[in-house]
Order: sequence, then C-alpha cells, then structure tokens
Amino acid sequence: MAGVVASESGLELDEHGADQMKELLAIHLGFGPVLAQSRTEVLYSTDGMWESKTTYSSPLSLPLFAYALHLTSGCNKWMRRMR
Repeated sequence: MAGVVASESGLELDEHGADQMKELLAIHLGFGPVLAQSRTEVLYSTDGMWESKTTYSSPLSLPLFAYALHLTSGCNKWMRRMR
C-alpha cells in the first residue's frame, strides 16, 4: 500500500524510504502501540552447537516515530480543548 501511495504521488523511494512509509502507514492505521513494543528486537536461536542472532531495528528514528504517534493518537484534539 505504501508503494501505491508513493507511485501515485510521483515519489521515488529507495528500500529504506519504502520501509519508513510502511511504518508511518501502520501508525496511521492504529498499529502504533504494537510497533512501539518492538522497535528494537534481538532474537537468539540455537540448533545443536550453532547459535544465531537476529536483530531488528525500526527504520524510523525515535523522534519521528513519537511525532507520528502523537498526531494519530488524538492528543492534538485533547490539547486544543485544554487551551
């Protein structure tokens, strides 16, 4: 879906940019709290004497992730009512 949005708007995204768009779209669709729990993961698995380590790090920087989550969480409406 992120690729469709990018191609319709004429954006040329590399692989990293496409990953960022996918994560922003997931935040917009309400999966921000789920993504926040797994921004950085390290997984270990062993098979006999072999041990493998897999790491994952979110393509979005923490400030950008937090800002996108703030925009979609409804905090803006709450803050405007407080003024």
